[in-house]
Amino acid sequence: MLKLNGISKWFGDKLIFKDVNLELGPSQGVLVIGPNGCGKSTLLKIIAGILRPSKGSICNQGIDKIGYMGHYLSVYSNLTAYENLKFWSNIYKLGFNKQDLLKFLKKVGLGTVAFERTSIFSRGMIQRLNIARIMIIDPDIYLLDEPETGLDTQSKSMFFQMIETALNKKKIVIWVTHNVSHDYINTRLVYRDKTFLLE
Repeated sequence: MLKLNGISKWFGDKLIFKDVNLELGPSQGVLVIGPNGCGKSTLLKIIAGILRPSKGSICNQGIDKIGYMGHYLSVYSNLTAYENLKFWSNIYKLGFNKQDLLKFLKKVGLGTVAFERTSIFSRGMIQRLNIARIMIIDPDIYLLDEPETGLDTQSKSMFFQMIETALNKKKIVIWVTHNVSHDYINTRLVYRDKTFLLE
């Protein structure tokens, strides 16, 4: 279970948001929506433990692994797609072998470029590699900051399926966006739970 109790954040004298309360359990997902600059990404970083709240507390009982996908892509351009995934597998001590990792890359449509350096990848290809990184972690909670950026229609469909699978496996999903017109509004992410407006 994830519970936010009166979370507030200031940067200096500037108030970003105040008294945010949110409670999510297994198989629940929520869209965090709002205009640019309202603090959506900041809230996600606080939940991920990257930033500390100025006020309030977070309870994350039963959550051992957090999968955070932020604006800054967690990809090393001097490494190949396979080497990037191997690095993250080693960091989390997941024990995947070469064939396991290649299967994950194939799932996200990067099987044919597994041994290419990511410095030549497009934005969408790098985003798909980040999706593979989240998939190998198999986190208890998915923290996604505008993850659809750069993805084509086929890649979005694959990503929606990943979210659907995560919810069916009793994971928690928090998806940050500033645009509610995308196709994912019709996915179970929203009608299984709700949207959360941050103003």
